[in-house]
Amino acid sequence: MARTLAAALVFALVLTGCATGGGDPVVESSLPAHDTASPAGPAYLAERLVGRRFQWAAVVDGDPVDLGSLDEARWLPDGNVLASRSTYKRSGREFSSTGRSLQVLDPATGELIGQRVGGGDWGVTPEAITVRHEQRNRIFVYSNDLAKRRVIDVPDSAVETDQIDPFEAEFHIHHAAYTLDGVTWVQWGINSEDDTLTDHGVLRIEGSEFTEVLRNEPVVSLRPSSDGAALLVLMQDNGESENCGGCVVEQTLIELDPVTGKVAAEYGMPDGYGRSWRMETVDKIGAEVVVRFAIGEAEEEGEAGVSRHTWVYDGDWTRRAELDETRTWWQQGGRLEWRQVDTLRDEGEFAQMELRWLPDGGAPEELVGESHPCPEVEGVVRCPLIHAPGSLLPARAAMLTPSGSR
Repeated sequence: MARTLAAALVFALVLTGCATGGGDPVVESSLPAHDTASPAGPAYLAERLVGRRFQWAAVVDGDPVDLGSLDEARWLPDGNVLASRSTYKRSGREFSSTGRSLQVLDPATGELIGQRVGGGDWGVTPEAITVRHEQRNRIFVYSNDLAKRRVIDVPDSAVETDQIDPFEAEFHIHHAAYTLDGVTWVQWGINSEDDTLTDHGVLRIEGSEFTEVLRNEPVVSLRPSSDGAALLVLMQDNGESENCGGCVVEQTLIELDPVTGKVAAEYGMPDGYGRSWRMETVDKIGAEVVVRFAIGEAEEEGEAGVSRHTWVYDGDWTRRAELDETRTWWQQGGRLEWRQVDTLRDEGEFAQMELRWLPDGGAPEELVGESHPCPEVEGVVRCPLIHAPGSLLPARAAMLTPSGSR
């Protein structure tokens, strides 16, 4: 099997050192900001592993709705839920997949709003659901109800490289693609076991025109703002050596000019940043960039385990200490606060956590915690994974519109 592009990227890293502290001023976004909708809180998706399949429930205004077995689900900017659902057939004790579909669901009722056959990596913005085909260099751009579709085929000729070989070094697009103001962005690379074939970058696709961006730069992921007005990019910042493989290295944050694809600003990372800091989520809200970091990882007993910090950048980095150790989302009617209790287990292992709802002007309500404990499976507490909508800052929450169907 061909090596993943991640290993090849490490060989090609071009940035050195760790750019911490303040960087450039926050640039003014050049794209229009879209309205986003806020479900009535408390609102979240709960993901539980039951047997060998994941069972999902949506909660809106505190009321749960069973969504059944899903592969994946995500909140859309209009307050609905995008889900990937597989169908299976049974042969003896074994199950095999017979197909997959994308679905848009009303989380308050579970009602199906739209559906498309197929699946793949998806990227969500207020204007589009952008799906990258799993086997072909093809992108589908859907409206947020899946009713309208546009197809983009990305040919080898979209990039300038002499490294493509149809048998040993294939051109491919990878990771999630995103559409902003009618322009689609996606990462590309050469998929080969030959470590010297490392051409890669980002494509800006407008109509039938393909423009290379950040060619052979160490891109980790594209991170559009929640309102679709800005395109942030997470980059590797120190590759250590060509033999680094998949090691954990420093990262840095930049913003692109979505019109030209050129770097508009370099924001760096906070003072004290180290390679154990992983960016969980990022957004650009007005003239501020907000980042939530997971710091460290689950370790042996006696170690500190994972920690979380939220930092805001407005020309300099400022830590929001009141949000330490939490994931906090401002929603319609209050804020939802998640806290990992067992920091010596990875969250993906259904580690023990607490979930609280803090309504505007009311008393806090515990949704999961000591008085509402998670179930035990074979003597191990297994809390659901929580996926919540809302804003990382209260300033953005004030601009959210109520979900129309709620």
